[in-house]
Amino acid sequence: MFVPNQRDTIQLLGSIDRAVHDALTNLSLPEPSLVANLVWQLTQRLNTLSLSRGISITAGGIFVHGSPTVYSSTFPKTTPRSVEIGDLLLLRNDLVNGILKERRAILLQAKKAKKIPTKPDNENQYHLYSVWPSFEYSRAPSSLKGQKRHITGPDLCDASKYLIISENAAGLSGGSLSCCCTVFPWCSNPNCLSVTAHPTLPKLSHYACFVGDIFEFVIGNTGKDFLLPASAGSIGWDKVIEDLTTITASIGSKWMKPAAAGGHGKRGAGVFQMCQVSGHFHDQSNFPIQFIGKANSSDMNSEQPPEYPDERQFRGDEEGGISILEFTVSRGEDRIRDERNL
Repeated sequence: MFVPNQRDTIQLLGSIDRAVHDALTNLSLPEPSLVANLVWQLTQRLNTLSLSRGISITAGGIFVHGSPTVYSSTFPKTTPRSVEIGDLLLLRNDLVNGILKERRAILLQAKKAKKIPTKPDNENQYHLYSVWPSFEYSRAPSSLKGQKRHITGPDLCDASKYLIISENAAGLSGGSLSCCCTVFPWCSNPNCLSVTAHPTLPKLSHYACFVGDIFEFVIGNTGKDFLLPASAGSIGWDKVIEDLTTITASIGSKWMKPAAAGGHGKRGAGVFQMCQVSGHFHDQSNFPIQFIGKANSSDMNSEQPPEYPDERQFRGDEEGGISILEFTVSRGEDRIRDERNL
């Protein structure tokens, strides 16, 4: 965890807030499109930050069409037989003098709602996130299909959350003051348009402003730590993250391309942006290096959000997709000593 000073805190929170605000201007879009836009806007904003000497934050993300689905024999309902493992995977790398010290991740399942509190409408998905039973991949690349996984540990609420997005501009509080305003008075929107919630039973709990949650994740205060490569024989959290960041990304010939004038278009080859560490793209993290080469300068620096897949592309056998958003916080030893003295 790094402790930003007041100036850096205001800059970071302000950039996150503006990114979330800009990403959610069209709330009629389906959840995967809104999530993909959040990824694009956050990479754009955070990569332009100018923080105190010795600190840098870089961000990058991709959208992979066709999120893997999983099945558990303990699902409470017979349908749907399988559910997506998530809509958004957040990753965080902590670098000190260029050396990777810690990695954290959170899986988020997006859901649109008119107000909070709310209850997930997919009981099997809710069961997956609240209990994390033993499960197996059902729709996935051939190397994953049928593979069993079981996430355990005391900090599972740090591993997965719901991302609740308002259905309209009135916000999840129905127009009244919300956590976004009371905690962060500089927020762009007077009403919370997005919050996170713990997938607790019998109802969701610990609602928190998404802007604040992203801030806490970036500074290393939330998320579940992981190690890559996963140890031999692992079927837990480390292995699931490895699945999503390596093997699953091999289906990524279908990326969201930068938006063209005139609105919707077909899927095309392209990426958002990817974090770079010490001159090379995360060879320590096993992130899908092979796809970095598909980006060109216009892909990496487009001034427009990515082109949204048509909503019909989120139906049927390839419903949805998973967005991956990665933050890298880099600091020097001098900065670490300053933080310890705060």
